[in-house]
Formats: sequence, C-alpha cells, structure tokens
Amino acid sequence: RPGFEQDAALQQINGADRDFLLQRITHNIDALSVQAAGKILLKSVPQLDISSTQIRRALAAGDDVCRWMPEAACQQLMRLKSNDD
Repeated sequence: RPGFEQDAALQQINGADRDFLLQRITHNIDALSVQAAGKILLKSVPQLDISSTQIRRALAAGDDVCRWMPEAACQQLMRLKSNDD
C-alpha cells in the first residue's frame, strides 16, 4: 500500500500478534527459499498511474507496454499476444 510504514504499523500491534510477526518478517529475500513457509517479506513497489484498460488499448494500438510492468510479466504477455496473432 502506498505510504505503508512497517515500523509504525508494528508499534500499533501488541502481545502475541507482534511476537508472531517479528519472528516471521525478514528483509532478506534469500530467507524465503531456506524453508517451505513461515517468512514474510515486505517490499515496496512503485505505484503507477495506469489501468488494465489503458494497457489493453496500448497493446491493441501496437504500443510498447513493458514500461508499466515487470519484465517477466511483459514477456509472458508478449508470448500470449503472439499466440493470439
């Protein structure tokens, strides 16, 4: 969520809930692959002023839409689009 501040949010949680979260939150992405489950990684992502409708219209017009999404998502979208052509 835009404006989310992890430290401020944790200060509002007390007791067992806070302990639960503190045991599971990690800042190391590699920690997610060490065990099958149980870790929480909070990541900031850029907020873009774009809608799926705008992306569909841009695709239909032949415009480049890759600037609006992660590279892997764009590659998958291009594969799907090429299958439709």
